[in-house]
Amino acid sequence: MDLFHLSFINLTLSSTKPTRTGYTFLGWSTSSTATSATYSAGGTYTANSGATLYAVWKINTYTVSYDANGGSGAPDSQTKTYGTNLTLSDVIPIRSNYNFKGWATTNTATTATYAAGGVYTENAKVTLYAVWELAYWIPKIKSINIARCDTNGTMDSYGTCAKISFDWECCQITGVNNISSITIGYVLSDPASVTNVNVPVSGISGSVSKVIGSDQLSTDDQYTIIITAKDSKNGVSSAEIVLSKSSFTMDILAGGKGIAIGKPAEDENLFDVGWDLKARKEVYDKFGSRICNGLASYIGTGDDGIDPDTTVDQLVITDKNVPVNGLAYVESMFFDKKSTDTNRSQIAVPYSAEDSLYHRHYYNGSWSEWRRANVVDQKVLWNGAYYLTSNQTAVLSEPISAQSNGIMLVFADLDSSGNGEESWAAQQGYWAYFIPKQAVADFSGRFWTCSTQWWSAIAPQLVIKGFYVTDTKITGHSISVTKTDTVNGTRSVLRRIYGV
Repeated sequence: MDLFHLSFINLTLSSTKPTRTGYTFLGWSTSSTATSATYSAGGTYTANSGATLYAVWKINTYTVSYDANGGSGAPDSQTKTYGTNLTLSDVIPIRSNYNFKGWATTNTATTATYAAGGVYTENAKVTLYAVWELAYWIPKIKSINIARCDTNGTMDSYGTCAKISFDWECCQITGVNNISSITIGYVLSDPASVTNVNVPVSGISGSVSKVIGSDQLSTDDQYTIIITAKDSKNGVSSAEIVLSKSSFTMDILAGGKGIAIGKPAEDENLFDVGWDLKARKEVYDKFGSRICNGLASYIGTGDDGIDPDTTVDQLVITDKNVPVNGLAYVESMFFDKKSTDTNRSQIAVPYSAEDSLYHRHYYNGSWSEWRRANVVDQKVLWNGAYYLTSNQTAVLSEPISAQSNGIMLVFADLDSSGNGEESWAAQQGYWAYFIPKQAVADFSGRFWTCSTQWWSAIAPQLVIKGFYVTDTKITGHSISVTKTDTVNGTRSVLRRIYGV
């Protein structure tokens, strides 16, 4: 590329990119032997002189990867350069019972395209897959069938023998290979106690039908049947299959002291069900209480409701003698027996309100008070800036009775750096005052006082605050000093009320 350039005027180079087979264009350079570009296509030429720009090229390379395709020990990847033949790795992967035939470009190939150490001439990246040929396989055991039977081999669901049939075959790829032995074993659980039966066999393939068990296979037990075959090349294969217990619709224990459905009766004084149970009617425990499975009992509200003080149901919904306004779930927990005079504990959860858990217990003939679970959810119930004078009322976003423990009033210095109005003071003192929710319930609407401080330039000044407290609001009193007062320090402002 020859350039004609006017001094002091930048030149935008052509965006046209030249092409060269087998190479990638990197850009332009003033040297014909450069390996890195000084200018890009479409870039800016700023030199105040004419120039010839030479294309800078990078020869293309391609990755050749290897996949053992079910084997192991594939060679590491190689890099082929455009126009140059690549000698493939002579590393040969391995695979048990297979011969390596070479490499192909698909993983399903049965013939090889490239040999180990061969030549790869394509100018393209590729993954070469190992091509395998089966060299030998251990004896095959197939088409297995098993069933309970009597000693004569007649099928019997309650038989104490088992009839096993299957086919077998030995590999002939590497020459004549006859069967050496076949055994059939059965065991309850411990592999060391397998009882084996030898099966007379010969040849390279065949079928077996054998009765085992010697009338000793209990109908109440499940057995593992193990078939083992060995060929003349010492190849060994095995297969396992389960002989199930006999199927019982109903079984009665000897002596009539136990009954089972869907399984053998094994224990005395027990009604044992081996199937999933679907009860279409209510089910009651030995104390006469309905088994609820998480479904609460409900018969009404008020006087018609279930009384938690006297119920022996596990779970009820009621508004009677509960710690919340309205309905609540009440769960009862008993020890040893269920009755109205036994020691027990209860948990209550509001039915439709946001509230916490409550708990109580019945001990030595009397109930304790309901106690709210100690879950403290701290939240801002009011945010503002009040001196708490008589014309100021802080209305809470939630009632005090809904808090875990009560409320916390937070006061701060008045920010006098601006216009002197009530606002949060940066990097000044803070004071907190706690009011228990039980005290509000006991003394709703009563007058409260507290003291804070203002840090003057001379000494801390005492500030008095007076206010009335109800469940939903706090109203100020004229005793509270303001910014216009000249005594007791005039800088304290109520800024937050937290529910705690």
